[in-house]
Amino acid sequence: IHRDYHADNTLWSYGKLTGIVDWSDTSSGPIAVDIARMRRGLALCYGPEVADRFLSAFDQVSGGYTHDPYWDVRTLLDLLPEDDTRLLDEAEAPLYEDYLAPLLAQC
Repeated sequence: IHRDYHADNTLWSYGKLTGIVDWSDTSSGPIAVDIARMRRGLALCYGPEVADRFLSAFDQVSGGYTHDPYWDVRTLLDLLPEDDTRLLDEAEAPLYEDYLAPLLAQC
């Protein structure tokens, strides 16, 4: 898996995905990690609706991918501070909450 899959690591030409760059963090693992990472980035930058559209499009091209919201929650929690040396930006907290609330409702 890519492990850093987000919109800035994708290349497009005429509306078609042509490549994915920056493979320095690759490892083995479930594809759900990459899907959740992309969804998190899209949700925080453009809103949860865009993340949902990405998931729907991925489902269509993958032939029936069933995504567990657990991975979205887990990926979002990766952004939370683990100690007092890193603080959560107060302005970003509502973005996290707006994305997290419907995810928890699905679990």
